[in-house]
Amino acid sequence: MPEYTWDMKEYASKYGFYTSENLSRREAERTLQLEPEPPKESDLNNYIIQAQQQKDLRYLSFFLHHYEKMLNGRIYSFWRSDDNERYDPERFLDYKMTCVVAVIERFSDYDPSTGADFTTYLYPFITDAILSCRMLEESWSVDSLDQYKKIRGIAWKYRTSGENTKKTISEYATEKNCK
Repeated sequence: MPEYTWDMKEYASKYGFYTSENLSRREAERTLQLEPEPPKESDLNNYIIQAQQQKDLRYLSFFLHHYEKMLNGRIYSFWRSDDNERYDPERFLDYKMTCVVAVIERFSDYDPSTGADFTTYLYPFITDAILSCRMLEESWSVDSLDQYKKIRGIAWKYRTSGENTKKTISEYATEKNCK
């Protein structure tokens, strides 16, 4: 994004990494917090619009500062829904930074004239970022995230069918309109 500026001289990380050996939960959950407090907008979308109009990524940092609690919630919610409540600050930070990369990658494609908020637009990309982290944690050898989603979907059908192979195959074939 060479056409954008990113001057954060007057801002610093509010909660730095204090230990060289172990990352704390507090540090992992507050990685994107800035000091001093960025200007408060009534709508998170305003940060994205300002960043695009002014070609200034500082506003994207302000967005991330305010979006961080929601992002943390998405990650926790995913872990709970997946029956995986194992918490490790480094693992959490890996998931979060993968999501931040998705935010940065999708930022320039976002069109506010569609009427959707940036957070709504981001939703599937954040989901994919979280899934890609889980995919890397699992020991499967899968070529793509799309393939991984299909396999997990079939595995879910198998699990909810009472682990009945014939029923799973029948349901999947019906869903895909094949014999």
